[in-house]
Amino acid sequence: MKKHLIIYLTGFLCLAAACSDDDGATDPWAGGIELSAETVTFGDGTLSQTVYVENGQGGWCITAVTADGNQTRLSQAEQESLRGGAAFERTFGWLTVAVADNAITLTASGSDADGHTFGIDLQAGYSTARIIGSMPATGERPLAATPDFVDMAFWGDTVAVETNKDTWWVKSVQMDDPWKETLVALYEFDTPEWAPGTRPQEWTFSEWCDWLKVTVDGQRLVLSSEGCDWSRDFYVTLTTGSEECTVAGHTDEFLTGASIPTGVIAVEPGNVEFGAEGGEANVNVISEKWHLYDVTVDGKRYYIGHKESGEPTADRVYKRTLRWLTVEIAGLDLKLTAEPNTTGEDRTFEIVVEAYYKNGTITGVQKGQ
Repeated sequence: MKKHLIIYLTGFLCLAAACSDDDGATDPWAGGIELSAETVTFGDGTLSQTVYVENGQGGWCITAVTADGNQTRLSQAEQESLRGGAAFERTFGWLTVAVADNAITLTASGSDADGHTFGIDLQAGYSTARIIGSMPATGERPLAATPDFVDMAFWGDTVAVETNKDTWWVKSVQMDDPWKETLVALYEFDTPEWAPGTRPQEWTFSEWCDWLKVTVDGQRLVLSSEGCDWSRDFYVTLTTGSEECTVAGHTDEFLTGASIPTGVIAVEPGNVEFGAEGGEANVNVISEKWHLYDVTVDGKRYYIGHKESGEPTADRVYKRTLRWLTVEIAGLDLKLTAEPNTTGEDRTFEIVVEAYYKNGTITGVQKGQ
């Protein structure tokens, strides 16, 4: 009897071991992940890479994708679907992740001016793996204008739009008719001789398109309205030859009750410093029509308040000496002249210019020694 009991017990243990081996062979949580690559780098025109996943036990899935520090976890349903071998495709910011037949295809898109990074977390049973990668920064940004929409007063407003490059030129200007039926006026301009390429410093561009004056000033686009007596829309397209951007604009009709625009006029430089020996400085005021409002020298304010705003600044003559500082209108610029400072102490001034309820302020100092 004892002999038979030992035989039965031995057989039971063997059967249990066999069952345990069978369960391990079919249990998806047994895990094990091998990747054809754990690091992926985009660059040199390569915007797509494929990583192959080997998992002898089957049942692997992606649990999370991190793009530029922003992590997205896949839902439980998505994970279960991937474990079952289903195809998958989803875009995470600049990175598209597609899964088919145990292959993960990664496709990059968007500007790589600042570079990108990513991470993909995988799981199979109790095993995990991670794919990390990057797109190196090239430093190249597409042509852009800030702001890309401007709201102007119809009676003679001026605005400056900043761009991120100095290799562009004005391709075209388009504007609607006063009755909003269609865009009827299209002004197209020739490609400059230097383009595409670096713009020479001596190159200038300033054109009237009906009531809108369009000027290129370094990296800035300067727009001035004159003689526009209706509410109008317009579009200015800039180009580098291979890239384009558009600045849209709108003018309000004052008679319809549009509010009076307020804000600031761009002045460059906004701060001026003279040495004790004195000297001259020119300040560029970004407006076709502006006037001196007041000048403060060493704390004493001199109200100027000229209102010849109906005529261009460049056509006016104005020059006045206030204590040790002479202010003069020179074309569209403001010219400042400081006498030598023999006091041994710093002297200060502030100048306010105004155009149609917009103003700009220039502050300055003259060193005492």
